[in-house]
Amino acid sequence: NDFRYEGELLQGWFHGHGVFWRADGMKFEGEFRGGRIWGHGLVTYADGTHGFPKNEGYFQDCKMMKRKKCLDVVKKAQKVSLMARMNFGQDNTA
Repeated sequence: NDFRYEGELLQGWFHGHGVFWRADGMKFEGEFRGGRIWGHGLVTYADGTHGFPKNEGYFQDCKMMKRKKCLDVVKKAQKVSLMARMNFGQDNTA
């Protein structure tokens, strides 16, 4: 796979809170809608940085629209990801 996703689904689409990893090591922790990054979240690059200025805030269709802190959303996405991993195992994540 070129990506990995652990989180909430709706009719087979990434939808709700979750964590998405690309093959290049980029990670997005936050909200998804209809299979796209859409809502609040945080981008982390393979080297562990978040970009400058920090890529945290509100995203629409994978594009940053407004920078803002969203720690609660990121924490919820991390929790949902962990629960998906614990309940379903690695093989059942997208």
